[in-house]
Amino acid sequence: MKKDSIHMESKIENSLNSLDNISRTKAPDFFYTRLQARLEAEMLGKTTGFFWIGNLKMSMAVLVLVFIMNVLSVLMIDFTTHSVQPDGFNTLSEEYFSPTDNYNYLRDQE
Repeated sequence: MKKDSIHMESKIENSLNSLDNISRTKAPDFFYTRLQARLEAEMLGKTTGFFWIGNLKMSMAVLVLVFIMNVLSVLMIDFTTHSVQPDGFNTLSEEYFSPTDNYNYLRDQE
C-alpha cells in the first residue's frame, strides 16, 4: 500500500509541475469593458427589441392569437364559397341583350 501512495504522490507532483510551464493567456482587446457592459445589462435588465420572444407567456399569447386568426380566416373563406356570386358572362349578357325582341324601344320612351 505504501508503494501505491508513493506512486500516486509522484503523479500528483508531475501534474502540478506541468502547470508551472503554462503561460498566461491574453484576453482580446476591450474584453474587460465588454464583460462589464454585459454584467451591467443583466443587472439592470435592459431589454432588446425582441424581448418578448424569450418570455414564455407572451410567446404563448402571440401563438394563440395567430391560431385564432387562422381559424377565423378558414371559416370566413368557407362562408364566402357558399354565397352565390353572379357569373361575369351572365351579367354581361343580361345587361346588353334583352330577353325579348323589342326593336321599337325608341318609340316606347315617348
